[in-house]
Amino acid sequence: MNLKRKRNVKLVVVLGLTAVLLITTGWSVLASVELAPVFVPSGPYMYASGQRIAEIVIPNDPAGNTITVISSYLVVDTTLGAMFPEADNRLEAVGRGIRTGPYTWHTSYVQYGSKGQEIQFILLFSADETFSEDGETMDMYWTAEIYLPEQDADNDGFPDEGEVPFFAGSGGHTLRRVPIRPLYEPPEEPT
Repeated sequence: MNLKRKRNVKLVVVLGLTAVLLITTGWSVLASVELAPVFVPSGPYMYASGQRIAEIVIPNDPAGNTITVISSYLVVDTTLGAMFPEADNRLEAVGRGIRTGPYTWHTSYVQYGSKGQEIQFILLFSADETFSEDGETMDMYWTAEIYLPEQDADNDGFPDEGEVPFFAGSGGHTLRRVPIRPLYEPPEEPT
C-alpha cells in the first residue's frame, strides 16, 4: 500500500472512531456540565417579576442529551396579571428538553391554571437554555403562549392544531445554581 493511501485509511479510521464516540456518548465528551441542579433566578428578574421560581433540571440519560425540567413556583401570580381573575391555582410547569450543543438545550414546558378542578388557561413555554462552562449559571431566553381551555377541544391538555394564542410574550433571565453551603455555626455567646 502506498504512503498516501495509508494516510487516507488512517484518516478514515480516526474520523469513523470519532463519529462513533460522539454518537454513543453524545456531547458529554465535549462538555461536562453537571445536570442535576436546582437553579433560581438572579439579578433584577428575581425581584421585578414578583414571582419566585426554582428551575429543576434532571438528566434522562448519562450524557444529558435529554432532560426533564420542572419550574416550581415558590411565589406565583395565579391570575397571570389579572387576565384570569378566577384562577386560584397554578401548577408547576413541567417539560422536557433536548441538547442542541455542548452547553445548550432547547426545552418546552406546559403549565395549567385552574379554579378548583376547572382549567382556566393553558400556558406553553419554549426556551433556549445556555449553561456556563462551570455549570453555575444558566441564561434562559423564553417565549410563552397562553391558550383558553376551549382551544383544546380534544382534551389532550394542549391547544388544538391551528389555534392562535390568547396572549403571547417573550423574555429572558439568568438563573444561578443553588450552592452547597456549609452548616451555619452561630457565634459563641460570651460567658
